[in-house]
Amino acid sequence: MYPGTPNVIDPAEVRPRRVWFVVAALAIFLGVALGAGMLVFGVITGAGSRDKRFGDGETVTVSLKPDAAIWVPEGSYGGADCRVTSAAGQAVSVTRPGYRFTTSSNGESWQVAGLVHVPAAGEYRVTCTGGEGRYAVGQAPRPSRLVIGILSSIGLFMVGIFGGVATIIVVAVRRNRYRMRFVARPMGPPAP
Repeated sequence: MYPGTPNVIDPAEVRPRRVWFVVAALAIFLGVALGAGMLVFGVITGAGSRDKRFGDGETVTVSLKPDAAIWVPEGSYGGADCRVTSAAGQAVSVTRPGYRFTTSSNGESWQVAGLVHVPAAGEYRVTCTGGEGRYAVGQAPRPSRLVIGILSSIGLFMVGIFGGVATIIVVAVRRNRYRMRFVARPMGPPAP
């Protein structure tokens, strides 16, 4: 080498290795993918469901689990009187929710009109009258699952993105410092 000639460094020798950029990209991808999955899970399990629809005065037999709910189209909250009985004919308590929860699907908006307090999962008969004629029975909303899904998705997004970006920055800075140390090394005696 001649004086003033920069040292040549093989990129494969620079530390930390470039594989850390791939690891950082995977961390970002996984954070976003898992965060999106948790958001979808929270919305699906937290929003409740409307499994069986029926009309005013119609009696339907449905399988209910604890935390069941009766839904009505949005805007028709008042006036619905719903009765739920077990297969043995025992009355089941139906109470008005202490909150207002509305959800939309397929262009329809529904809101919770009553919470059905079934003692155990099983077959129940449901009859509603006095409303606007359309009802649905299904699972009650679970706001805690919705909140947990949203918060965990935000956390996963942040951990994935910030962790990945921080790794990229640290690896880039350390690789640059490694190169600078190599370039700054004495090149040896001048050629004769």
